[in-house]
Amino acid sequence: FVDGVLFEPKPPARTEGGREQRQTAGQSGTAAVNAAGTWAISIEAPGQALAGTLVLTQQGSTLAGTLTTQLGESTISSGRADAGGVSFGGSVTVGGQSVPFTVKATITGNQMTGTVESSQGNLPITGTRNP
Repeated sequence: FVDGVLFEPKPPARTEGGREQRQTAGQSGTAAVNAAGTWAISIEAPGQALAGTLVLTQQGSTLAGTLTTQLGESTISSGRADAGGVSFGGSVTVGGQSVPFTVKATITGNQMTGTVESSQGNLPITGTRNP
């Protein structure tokens, strides 16, 4: 009883996974991975490795920056970071043709592993963040 009225506590709201749901408006349940910095990357293309530099800036879950390899420099588009990793797009010129790509990668500490997806196929990408 509270103030003479029967009080019945209610269990906290639950998500599908059975975890307690405690969010305020505008916040996600998990923080985005820190992806900001300069990364030395390697893309394993057939017959050769493409070395390059990935420069990422981050505001919350939004990523921006550039990816530079032997194929040229690409401005990052649609960059996102979440607890599971990062994803972003761009395009490079190969044989006179613009080839759009999407990178999906996980980040653990200063290490990145993932895939570059394009019409040319899916290629492994790895990277190390420079201190």
